[in-house]
Amino acid sequence: MTGWKERRRHKRIPVASDLKVILPGVSAVFTARSRDLSWGGALFSVRRMLPGAGEICLLLPWARDKYIATQAEILRVAPDNGSQLVAVRFRSLAHHHQSRLERLLSMLQGESNEPLCDALKLVVDDGEEYCRMVEQMSDGAYILYTGESYQTHQSILVVIEGPDYLPELRLRARIMGIDRIRTSFRVALSFEHPREAMQELAAKVKRKHHRRK
Repeated sequence: MTGWKERRRHKRIPVASDLKVILPGVSAVFTARSRDLSWGGALFSVRRMLPGAGEICLLLPWARDKYIATQAEILRVAPDNGSQLVAVRFRSLAHHHQSRLERLLSMLQGESNEPLCDALKLVVDDGEEYCRMVEQMSDGAYILYTGESYQTHQSILVVIEGPDYLPELRLRARIMGIDRIRTSFRVALSFEHPREAMQELAAKVKRKHHRRK
């Protein structure tokens, strides 16, 4: 293997297991072997030739007859003793698949307390404001102000804590832009969940809030 430089910011956990790869427009599913896994992506070896860029679907093992499905972006491909070593970035997961991924990573890292990713926590005490925020996020993008700085294109976990009758939300988001404004930062987010799933989440939150009223 030559010309390889690891660029992921998230904690990488070595793991060797079979995973499934699906290419766009190809009905066949083929098997690859993982090298490591992180909150933001994966490194795997595969014998089939893959393009050097583009998107694929990965099925990561979870439990009997269950899996973690993620849309992934190919970042780099390098030769690896007759196979290809492929680095991918996760770009879209349904909420329940994201939950499975976090549980899997927690199990794999054992007793380590090292964070799996950078997290941004938003605390919203008012139910109406909470619902408005989630509804705005359901369009797929959101702008907020924070005292923390991040890197453009970095993926982070956004945790939203509302009134006790509304659920705590854990959302994947990508930093699309960041500007310093005096002592804070203006951060533009793009959420890494399917748009329909975000809209369903917003509707569910609103129903819970209205029942409370």
